[in-house]
Amino acid sequence: MAEYLVHGEDLTTVAEAIRQKGGTTEPLQFPDGFVSAVEAIETGATEDKMKQYIAGQLTELVDSSITTIGQWFLFYRDSLMTKVELPNAVGECKNGAFYTASALKECYLPQITSLGSTCFYGCPELVDTDFSAVETIGQECFQGCSKLARLDFPALTQIKTSNNFKNCSKLGTLILRSSTMVILDNSNAFTNTLIASGTGYIYVPGDLISTYQADSVWATYANQFRAIEDYPDV
Repeated sequence: MAEYLVHGEDLTTVAEAIRQKGGTTEPLQFPDGFVSAVEAIETGATEDKMKQYIAGQLTELVDSSITTIGQWFLFYRDSLMTKVELPNAVGECKNGAFYTASALKECYLPQITSLGSTCFYGCPELVDTDFSAVETIGQECFQGCSKLARLDFPALTQIKTSNNFKNCSKLGTLILRSSTMVILDNSNAFTNTLIASGTGYIYVPGDLISTYQADSVWATYANQFRAIEDYPDV
């Protein structure tokens, strides 16, 4: 049987999500009550996959029928899941969705438009991603993703609040493809990254480099900007 390392308030959040999905207000006893309540929910193929996950039976979640990642802390502290690929999931990836998912290596969410706060906080194995449609990144979203070396955001418009990439110690390539400057709320976003240490780079459209360098927040990393057009490999 899998071990569960969670706080009481986190169990309350999960229990409430299960009750909402099952249309009940009954109290749930952890863990057996959680499992039986999930099993009692009448669902289709999408929810069946999620039930398998909750029961600790999946190391990969690859499913084109899943269209939303609607629950906070959905994969909270999961120690089994290595790959998540949801090509048709849209909208927001909620706060803490993959919080300290210690085995997660690959995450492909090409239609998700928003990554909530602490979404991938403390995922030390994460190395490969697809966030093609992401427009906003929340606070501490990737903090502690210590193996993450490269991120590519074609649609990003804002990096919100603070510490978004803190302690991503191998992050040396950040690609921002938007034709307008991405808003950076706080210059501490890259603390303890190769970008902050001066050996990593931020790739943007060449005609925007001076705009980024003149911005009061981005100016902290003025010397780390490079033109995307000069580096076809990115």
